[in-house]
Amino acid sequence: MSFFSETCASAIFVSLVAIATDRYQNIVHPLKTLKSKRKPALLVCLVWLYAVIMSCPSVISVKSISLLEIPEARGMSCDDCADQRLCDTPQTPLGQSSTTLYFLLAFFVPLVVISVLYTKIVLFLHKRSHTGMMNKLAARSKTKVVRMLIVIVFAYVLSLGPPSFWLC
Repeated sequence: MSFFSETCASAIFVSLVAIATDRYQNIVHPLKTLKSKRKPALLVCLVWLYAVIMSCPSVISVKSISLLEIPEARGMSCDDCADQRLCDTPQTPLGQSSTTLYFLLAFFVPLVVISVLYTKIVLFLHKRSHTGMMNKLAARSKTKVVRMLIVIVFAYVLSLGPPSFWLC
């Protein structure tokens, strides 16, 4: 269960990287984008492949433990709890390294890539609108789109970031 939740979380964040890359190419290099032959199915496969690879270390490090073995359950009397199990990452070097690797490669690196791409887009639009190479209305509308995507990314960071950070 942990593998699938980590894979889905990774896929969402890597999808945001793909969206940021697409926006960057379309805004900064619009003519190159027209000439390129995109293969969206290949991109989706690459996103999910990356997500699966980033989640594989959790398969090795996550252990299934009885509900009664967790510290919070000590002292509880529960007849139905004996059969229930949950996934736990032990605080061993393997568990800590797999959690740290997942945090860095599935969360932090994509966040840096997204931040760099959106910063380049904003600087490009700012430069273009002030030099008169782009209609101010077009630059403003593209800036609004970028602002919306930045808000979406930071909302995702706030929803996934703190739990990922505390796991490290």
